[in-house]
Order: sequence, then structure tokens, then C-alpha cells
Amino acid sequence: MKRLIALAAATAALSGCAALTPAHLPEGNAFRLWMPDASTVQVIGDMNGWGGLSEAGGRLDPGIGAMTLGEDGFWTLEMPLPRGGCRYVFMVDGYMWVPDRLNPVRAGYLGHEVSVIVTGE
Repeated sequence: MKRLIALAAATAALSGCAALTPAHLPEGNAFRLWMPDASTVQVIGDMNGWGGLSEAGGRLDPGIGAMTLGEDGFWTLEMPLPRGGCRYVFMVDGYMWVPDRLNPVRAGYLGHEVSVIVTGE
């Protein structure tokens, strides 16, 4: 039983972004999501406090990580990423969690499946 508890503790400690290896790094730190019918899209994650969800009270701030819709149906946002990496997800219309379809590497956050990238060396 002690081994199981130690294994669970080690797994939890390693669930930070730097321990996970990505398959995809946004080109030029530009996040893109094709979702032409969405009203709003945000990219939230470790790099911006999960859009306010990680703060006391846990409320999503629609201004954090707000993306811009282009005529081609792609939502885009260029943002700096923390050295080491991070977990992230696209928040569509303020309630739908959409992992990056171009990045198959996943982790969990607040019971949701999110994407993982690693930056820097």
C-alpha cells in the first residue's frame, strides 16, 4: 500500500508541464483553432492562470487569452510561452474545453483533457 501511495505522489509531482513531452509546438507561439461558428475562443493554460480559473473564486475572465477570428475561420493568438512548457486548452464560447487537435499529447486539468507543449531547452 505504501508503494502505491508513493507511486501516486510521484505521478502527481511529475504531472507538471516540464515532465511531459509534446508532439507539437505552436509555430511562432501562435495558437490556431479552426472553428468558424464559435462566438468566442480563448487559449487558457498554465501560461495565463487558466484564464482566471486557477485564482480564488475560479471565474473565467473572457479577456484572458482572447483569440481573433480570421476570414478563413481560424481563431489565432500569438503569446509568449513559459520556459519549460505548459498545459493549455481552447475555451470555446466560455464553456466548451477543446484540446488542440494538432497536438495528441494530453494531460488533465480540473477533470478536463488538455494539451501539453514543452518550450525551450
